[in-house]
Amino acid sequence: MFPQAQKTPGVDAVRLIRAHATADTPEVIFDLAENTLRIVGECYPDNALDFFGPLLDRLKRHFAKGGVQRFRAQIDIHYVNTMGTKALQNVLACLDAEAAAGVDVEVVWLHDPEDDALEELGRYLLEEFKSLRGLISAQARI
Repeated sequence: MFPQAQKTPGVDAVRLIRAHATADTPEVIFDLAENTLRIVGECYPDNALDFFGPLLDRLKRHFAKGGVQRFRAQIDIHYVNTMGTKALQNVLACLDAEAAAGVDVEVVWLHDPEDDALEELGRYLLEEFKSLRGLISAQARI
């Protein structure tokens, strides 16, 4: 389950929301102050809606408050199942709606250079959402 927002010590507003990776869920870091989102790791949660639902809610609230001019997301999924793919589509749809409304949204999809399936999935997903600026990049994993 995605955690509640965490306050930065000495700061009144919430700055960072983080969900640590598990065996079947990715690490998610949503930096509200920097307008960045990073999703890294395995993505086959038992219930993708339970895991990603709170993130989608926070994203929508973040954009609804206004003032976001630029947003950057980095997705580095190592394995994803059908439900995880659908959840990622929902995240990208949310970002695409904001891009269509005038926010400069860039999504970087990272994949292992040996993993053609994840490269193709990234291309498919980013082509589906026309308002996003998408970049596909191979990145060797150690």
